[in-house]
Amino acid sequence: MEDAFEILTRDLHILKHTVRTGWLDAEIYRGESIAGHMYHSAVIALVLRGRSGRRDIDWARVVEYCLIHDMAEARVGDIPAPVKTDMDRAIEANVLKEMLGRLGIDLGDGLEEGTPEAHIYKLSEQLATLLQGYEYWRRGFRNPKVREIMETSLRNIGDLLILIRDEGIRSWVGSIVERVKTDIQIGYRGK
Repeated sequence: MEDAFEILTRDLHILKHTVRTGWLDAEIYRGESIAGHMYHSAVIALVLRGRSGRRDIDWARVVEYCLIHDMAEARVGDIPAPVKTDMDRAIEANVLKEMLGRLGIDLGDGLEEGTPEAHIYKLSEQLATLLQGYEYWRRGFRNPKVREIMETSLRNIGDLLILIRDEGIRSWVGSIVERVKTDIQIGYRGK
């Protein structure tokens, strides 16, 4: 009980109130929290489920991973993907497993790399990052770092869409990507 209590109080508080490092690097000091990002990812996964024609996907597992994927950052910090090492990832995975164990949550060995669930979870996470960057862009945070974060997410989304064999998801995500690309170009010309 005591272990779970600390995670449900201290650690979740940290996640709710810690701005993601990428947004801090972009000088957005009151930006999206780690918990906000995980929630955004989970909602996107639910939207993707509604757009998908596939019923062989374990959608509950995708949403679960969206909700907890950055939970360990309460203890190890938010290390941006471009500088995160394999050792950082291993430490984060071990801390996450330990935290989930203390909460009595058993998600097995996680999402197996290369599975449709892993691809959709990563797509949800990347879309959440892209759309948050887009929202900052619309609010006038048009600095090179925000643009770099969005461009990285766009590349990652493109790579993931090649792996996801679902026309409903590909079509919907493609329309989101095109709108963001168009609006960013318009915004960058000063309009």
